[in-house]
Amino acid sequence: MTGIAKVVIGTSCVTVAAVLTIQSLLSRSSASSAARGQKLIRKGFVMSVTPGREEEYERRHNPVRPEMLVMLRRHGVQNYSIWLHPETRQLFGYVEISDLAQFNEIPKTPECQEWWRFMADVMPHNEDNSPITSDLRRVFYMK
Repeated sequence: MTGIAKVVIGTSCVTVAAVLTIQSLLSRSSASSAARGQKLIRKGFVMSVTPGREEEYERRHNPVRPEMLVMLRRHGVQNYSIWLHPETRQLFGYVEISDLAQFNEIPKTPECQEWWRFMADVMPHNEDNSPITSDLRRVFYMK
């Protein structure tokens, strides 16, 4: 599952069939969206990891929990990756979505609420446990 943002809520046991189903869901590329005439929306944002918790942050993103991936797909997420700057502990998130309104509904889902609670001890967060996040403005894009 190389190249896939790995999301975990607690611990889960994933069968080979579930992994294959997830891989099938994730194989939908932005190219297939273009073929369907959907305009792809690209978003960048930054978050951070609590000092000394970088390995735990990464561990919690491995393996992918199937329900989280299904929820993200259901809300129009087509591609999602998170990158860590090791010296600053800053996280750069990049997501490709098909619909902004649908994407903005993610925080209301039980899966997301549970994820925020699970991650609260490894990330600076708001009162509702959502990670402190700053959206980025794209200044360059090459097709």
